[in-house]
Amino acid sequence: MPLPQLVPYIMGLKTPVPVAGQFIEEKHGAFLTWERKGQLHWGEMPCLPGFLPLSLQEGCDLLRRLPWDKWSDLPMAQALEELWTGELPGQVRFAAETLLMSATWDNMAIDVPVNVLYAPSPKIPFDQHLKNLADLVKLWEKTSVRTIKMKIGRLPLSQESFLLKEMARRMPGVQWRLDGNRLLGAHELRLWVNSTVGINVEYFESPLKPGTSPLPGVPLGLDEEALQILEKGKAPREVKAVILRPTMLGIAQTLAMAQEAQHLGIKIVISSTYEGPVGLRALAWVHREAGGGRNIPAAGLGTWSYVSNQDNLLALCHFEDIGPFYHYSSMRFLSYNNE
Repeated sequence: MPLPQLVPYIMGLKTPVPVAGQFIEEKHGAFLTWERKGQLHWGEMPCLPGFLPLSLQEGCDLLRRLPWDKWSDLPMAQALEELWTGELPGQVRFAAETLLMSATWDNMAIDVPVNVLYAPSPKIPFDQHLKNLADLVKLWEKTSVRTIKMKIGRLPLSQESFLLKEMARRMPGVQWRLDGNRLLGAHELRLWVNSTVGINVEYFESPLKPGTSPLPGVPLGLDEEALQILEKGKAPREVKAVILRPTMLGIAQTLAMAQEAQHLGIKIVISSTYEGPVGLRALAWVHREAGGGRNIPAAGLGTWSYVSNQDNLLALCHFEDIGPFYHYSSMRFLSYNNE
């Protein structure tokens, strides 16, 4: 039985994107195919240098060492059980899960709310930011954008605050997620809180530098820091959301953590790491499952809007006719069975 085959791709980005202290203009990735009982399954190996620990080559090498010949003859549930009992990095686990579980989401339509991503870069002039702001307002006027995630801490606070206030003024009703990526000190965060009076801020996402104590009353969305909170089974009242990345944790662990967060009354937001359509379909399914049904919050899958070669990637993995159908306020995937 053949091993999973790699379908390499290069993802172009419309503007330089900040990742772990550096700016990237493109990223290399790989879709995966695996034939089982006459059916072709698609998966994706997540890779984001500087953020996810394994390189694309390291992840694919580990993936190919798994017992695919054995799993091809096992019931899918048993193959997954063997995968989940093994010790594997989350990236590899996610890639294997997308191959083994693809039939779960391929045969259903998935439609989840999505936040728009707005990431102003210090590498472009401020006048260009104003133009981008105008484009975003036009998008809001044409669609039903309800949640925008803005990256903060990369431009002077006065410029970022001006952009936010101007967008909030011109796009009333939008809910804001302000992502500090652990770049702010306590004083800077306090200045940000003061500058957002009257603006509908859902939460500040991981705003503080490591070792900085949270500010009382400031709503927080936590990502990897939330692991310890969920393990302890008790969260400070400031924690409003947990941002989980299945590409870092694996799908099964993500869903287990989501269940713990639900028990604590914390909303779950599934976030991407610049995946292509195959990975995004899996992440949209995870977000829907983690949210527990209706009235789920917007997923953090807005990275797709920054991809410059969407059509090429869709064609590469045979998504030409089924999606993703991305309207900036939601991400919709049709079932493979819809003719």
